[in-house]
Amino acid sequence: DDGMEDRYSILVTFDDQNNTDNFYRRFNGKKFPSAE
Repeated sequence: DDGMEDRYSILVTFDDQNNTDNFYRRFNGKKFPSAE
């Protein structure tokens, strides 16, 4: 186990897309363009 599985497992723990979006906004600031 090189730890990659743990990294990907985070992506499937979110309940919905909104939570995933909030996660990336918190960790990456406003690096991504708004989908709104």
